[in-house]
Amino acid sequence: MIYWLADLLESTFPFFRLFEYLTFRAIVSVLTALLLSLWMGPRLIARLQLLQIGQVVRHDGPESHFSKRGTPTMGGIMILAAIAITVLLWADLSNPYVWAVLTVMLGYGGLLVLLTTTVKWSARIPTA
Repeated sequence: MIYWLADLLESTFPFFRLFEYLTFRAIVSVLTALLLSLWMGPRLIARLQLLQIGQVVRHDGPESHFSKRGTPTMGGIMILAAIAITVLLWADLSNPYVWAVLTVMLGYGGLLVLLTTTVKWSARIPTA
């Protein structure tokens, strides 16, 4: 969205030509995602603790892991949200590849979140 706004304002303010450069938008988008995740992190952790979405610890595991019981494990939501908001702000939204990657990322991430919250996987599921 900012890319389109800069494109409109470019004729009036030459400074906005800077937004045409992919390297500038990449650097600013990384900083935007960082600031978003730093802002969103404490709020999301508090919300997840309120909803009691936490880590399951096996009873036969090491005693040092028992302190991790109840630790929120849905940090991927924060990462996906920060990436999606950043892409919507800084990317060229007329590019179909941007939409394809965003759809796959949110679809796959949303599927994993849905599976882990509704199926309620436990630590007893064997892994390869």
